[in-house]
Amino acid sequence: MAPETTPGGLPVGAASDVAYFPCEVGARLADWLVVPDLRGDVFEDTAEALLSTPDLSLVSVWSPTFLLGIDAVLRRHRPGKTWRELWPKLALASCWADASSAPWIPVLQERLGDVLIEPKGLLATEGITSIPDEIDGSPRLASECHWLEFIDYEGAHIPSSEVRVGHRYEVLLTTAGGLFRYRSGDQVMVTGTGKQPRIRFVGRTGIASDLVGEKLHEHQMLDALTAAGARGFLVAAPRASGYDLWLEDPEQADRVTSLLRRNPYFDQALRLGQLAPVRARRLPLDWPLILARALARARGGRLGDVKLPALVTGIQPEAVAAWLG
Repeated sequence: MAPETTPGGLPVGAASDVAYFPCEVGARLADWLVVPDLRGDVFEDTAEALLSTPDLSLVSVWSPTFLLGIDAVLRRHRPGKTWRELWPKLALASCWADASSAPWIPVLQERLGDVLIEPKGLLATEGITSIPDEIDGSPRLASECHWLEFIDYEGAHIPSSEVRVGHRYEVLLTTAGGLFRYRSGDQVMVTGTGKQPRIRFVGRTGIASDLVGEKLHEHQMLDALTAAGARGFLVAAPRASGYDLWLEDPEQADRVTSLLRRNPYFDQALRLGQLAPVRARRLPLDWPLILARALARARGGRLGDVKLPALVTGIQPEAVAAWLG
């Protein structure tokens, strides 16, 4: 399959992870990597390549739902087998595990068997914010890579030595490459302090909906889904002045909506009738893969890079409904 390109002919993403390394290093690494021949469906081709590699020991992807897409193919070819049973040497799977990726980790763990899942650190083109701790795998601040500061909810700049457990901050990067106090847009919650504080990615700054002044943020939707034990997402419907709540179990809609109403502006907008009542919709069984494919096409990105959103804005709800059938 030919690599994706922009309208101007530039390649989208890298064809292989070896592209991140100098030529000599990349050439040596290529001998250790499983490189699927992507002629058709990415999941089918990747599963085929993995099944032909009996000594597989490490799996590294971005999105856990991408790995579940590969797993869906494996289940057809090797029904009833976990990844541990298919690859006895498999020691580690590395992927996103926070924010909108968090609900999929238990599902993935069940399919992998007793293979360790290590959460990715918080990485961006601009710089590294956190890396997994070598002892327990929890993300710790990459304070040896850059100068890291944080912006609190009042807009104050906070040094890493003064962050507080349980508080949310936006990451501020100063790098040797020339970025000075660069606002990364990444929101983190502090889970531990010390020389290298522990942090957890909780979402992106600016992913919000404000149809009538309700100021609903994605992290609020993530919190509501987590508290309700639900999987799904919310779609802003500007023309209807309301929201579509897509859930695997629509009977959880009242609970999720109640939790969202902890946002006083959202609650007020519903009480005053400025927003239409939240409309519950049922998700199809394979919705994560359907949505990921649709978003990759709509946004011009790679399937493996798609993070399933908890709050969808900028896409008409009719389009989302058409994707999901």
